[in-house]
Amino acid sequence: MISDSIALPIAFDLDIARHQRSYVARIRWRDGERVGVAFEAPSSGEIVPLEMARRLKHCEQDNARLKSRIRQLTEAG
Repeated sequence: MISDSIALPIAFDLDIARHQRSYVARIRWRDGERVGVAFEAPSSGEIVPLEMARRLKHCEQDNARLKSRIRQLTEAG
């Protein structure tokens, strides 16, 4: 159960560390402390191991930071 005072995004990554899996979940309904979610199918049709999903997310964040830095340097030059 989740307190209704906690804000949740409409879609989020649900990590299940015990099984080393990560799923994209989307809220379908909310009633007080109960939340119903639907799991989106991975685009490749495979379940991605949790560690791999974390590494990918980290690489995507690094990539975004590097692109931002390149824009800053290009505009300053």
